Amino acid sequence: MIEPRPILLSVCGLALLGAGLTASSCVEVPTTSECELACSIASRCGMLPSALGGTAGASRRANELECITRCEASDGSSTEVDSLLVALGARAGDDDGELARMIARLDKPPLCGPEGTDLCDDLIAQLQSEPETSKLEVTTTLEVRMISAGSYVTNTSLRSWCCFDYTDEVDDDPANPMGNEPSTNLDELESVIELFGPTRSCLVELRDLADTAIGQIQNGDAMTAGATCEALRTRWPSTGMVDGNDDCRYAVMSSSLRALGLSELSCDSSDPMELDQAMHFVASELNETIKDWELEADGPLVDADGNIRDSATIHELIHDEIRDELARPHGFIEEACEDLLGDQGTDACEGLEAPDIKCVGGPACSKADCLDEDANAPACDTSKCETDSFPPGRECDLLGIEEIRLGYRTSRGLETFGDPITDCTGRTTIATVFEDVRVGPLTPVAVVTGTLPQFLVPEGDHGTRTFSWVVEGNVRWATAGQAVLELPSPLLEFLQNGLEDPLEGLGWVAQRLPTGKACDDEPGQCEGYFNENCHNGIDDDGNGLADEAEPWCDCLFEELVDLCIIVPPGMPPPCNCMDPKPQEGCPPSLPPQCTYD
Repeated sequence: MIEPRPILLSVCGLALLGAGLTASSCVEVPTTSECELACSIASRCGMLPSALGGTAGASRRANELECITRCEASDGSSTEVDSLLVALGARAGDDDGELARMIARLDKPPLCGPEGTDLCDDLIAQLQSEPETSKLEVTTTLEVRMISAGSYVTNTSLRSWCCFDYTDEVDDDPANPMGNEPSTNLDELESVIELFGPTRSCLVELRDLADTAIGQIQNGDAMTAGATCEALRTRWPSTGMVDGNDDCRYAVMSSSLRALGLSELSCDSSDPMELDQAMHFVASELNETIKDWELEADGPLVDADGNIRDSATIHELIHDEIRDELARPHGFIEEACEDLLGDQGTDACEGLEAPDIKCVGGPACSKADCLDEDANAPACDTSKCETDSFPPGRECDLLGIEEIRLGYRTSRGLETFGDPITDCTGRTTIATVFEDVRVGPLTPVAVVTGTLPQFLVPEGDHGTRTFSWVVEGNVRWATAGQAVLELPSPLLEFLQNGLEDPLEGLGWVAQRLPTGKACDDEPGQCEGYFNENCHNGIDDDGNGLADEAEPWCDCLFEELVDLCIIVPPGMPPPCNCMDPKPQEGCPPSLPPQCTYD
């Protein structure tokens, strides 16, 4: 319930009572407290500088003080100022500034939570819709910049990269009270740990059969070796779905192991030399898979006795491997993580908390804010206090990027892009400036095009593959006057795909690439088993990979979806991943579209 606004009895109001002056000759003067409230809301909602005062580039506090001075001196001569004060609750009007007072009554400053951010967005939308304020453009000069993956991680998400915990990709908000978003609260590592033991048993069994056959051939017993080979061949399902209790289930699902062609293996003992070569090849490939999938003894998944480790130990060992991996691409995070964890102590990953003044989604702190060590520092976004210390151009060369188009997306989904930026390899700054952008929550986006470098092209595929990827940063509140939005190079998403999902990080499934532009524009153009785009010979989503080369066409990805670990691009989570499950709108399960041959 909105509290009633106190009645102001101005000097003009007294004159009206005694002298019968006309209403048009009098203006209600806001009190100092009302001006402070109005200007605080305007500042927190990113509306300064504006007609209420302030100067682009000045500190937040200086703009607020100028706003208060102008508010106190307002005499009704400026329609823009008067209408803005009405909307902000400092002067009486038809709606009496109710929305502004709702913002003021929030427990936290307006931009420090989704409710406040939404209310600020509504307030600005109201200014645009009302006849009195429709011409009052609260806009900004917006710069969208692409920075290196290292700078982005260090400045915006250092803790999440240093203290990795496999947050569930399906579950964006595990504490969501409305029940209209997936809420599984699954730990990805816990979800897949049951895959490790059976899969290792299968691979070791197959390898041991191949080794046995090799020994039998060396001992001159080719006929027995042929029978052993046949046992190995029949152990591998030829076609169709694998029984849910089969130890080989997840190995058969993997496209890399399906390529072994074990079901077509010739076990004719009439040619011992050919059989010996075949068994050596199979044993070698299975050994490599056991190694690549971290299933060898005394690795992060398996102890020295061949038993699957407990989840806590696996988590710790994989975390160490991830830290080592993060140190390799340009060495951009190792030192920062070491410094952070060293400062916080050995239990930093458990006890590290974001600073109280951090306000995700809020406006960037000014230089003065960044230097303010006072506990009462303003609730601005401190993640922007660091500067870009890594040029993004070298990542263009690494990923084969030839053109970048930078832009932004509004909360209503409208996208705006600037002119193409070419020859980004040698650039130290990759940025586009947009004039007269409406203040509010904006998401920086980019479309990058180029040719896949060889290390991203699947083994055996030597064709030239062009791509068009979509990259986006975190939503930020663009403040009036001047604003900067930063988004990372595509290298960040590439690294996240390879490290944040356990099976992908361990090499069980192929490395995903950033989302293709066609898939981002139209979900039907996404490529995967879920929409039958895996066998048409076309790179439907435009990410540079087609059909079997596309990770989403790997049947093991289908299993990850069923386990509620990942969500297919452009599609909602499966209904079995929803908690509570919706009463309607759940389609029947998709028919199996994967055959393992």
